[in-house]
Amino acid sequence: MAWIDHHPDDLIERSEPAQALDWLRQQSTLDAAALGKLDLFLHHWVLLLLQRPADAQGVLELMSLCQVARSRAAATPGAEAMDQRWQAFEDLLEAKRLALRAAAAAPAAPLRHEPAIRQFIQAQAQQRATQAALAAHLGLSAGRVSQILGVLESRGRVLRQRQGQENWVSWATQAEAQPAPAQPSAKTPSTAAAPLHLAVQVFGRAA
Repeated sequence: MAWIDHHPDDLIERSEPAQALDWLRQQSTLDAAALGKLDLFLHHWVLLLLQRPADAQGVLELMSLCQVARSRAAATPGAEAMDQRWQAFEDLLEAKRLALRAAAAAPAAPLRHEPAIRQFIQAQAQQRATQAALAAHLGLSAGRVSQILGVLESRGRVLRQRQGQENWVSWATQAEAQPAPAQPSAKTPSTAAAPLHLAVQVFGRAA
C-alpha cells in the first residue's frame, strides 16, 4: 500500500514528514484525492512544528515537503488554492527557521532560581520533585514556577512528566540535556509568537 493510500488519521498519527517526502518525490502529478490528504497532513505538521521549541531540522524538512508538494500539484486542475495555502505554510516555517537561528545566536541568560531548583530536585530520594513542592520551596506562585520550568525545559535542563494529578520534575542528565544537537534551544516571545499568530489565521481559513 502506498503512503497516500492510508486513512488520513493514520497519515497524521502514524507517519512522519520524511515518509511523505519519499512518496511525493516518486510522483509526477497529484490527483484531487491526494491533494486533500496531503493538505490535511501539512496542516497538522506545520502547526505541530511551529509549537516545538527546537526542531530546526524538522522545519527544514517540512519546508522541502511544501516545496515539492507545490511543484507536483502545479499540473493538477483546481490546485491554485492549495498552492496558496502551501506557500503560506512555507512562509510560516521560514519565519520559524529565522526565529530559531536568532535564538541560537543569542546566549541564554542564566535564570535566578535555576541553582535552587537543581539543588532541591537532586536532594530528593527519587531525584525528582513535584511542581507544587518546588513552588513551596522557592516561595513562588505555581504559575511563576511553571514559567521558569518551561524555560528550563526548552533549554534541556529539566524533564517534566504528568502523573495523575501531579506534575513531576527531574533534572536532565547530560545525554537528556541535548534534545536537538546543534539546534536552537528556545523560542523567544518576540520572534516565535509571530508564526503562531499567523498560523491561527491560515488554519482558520482552512476550517
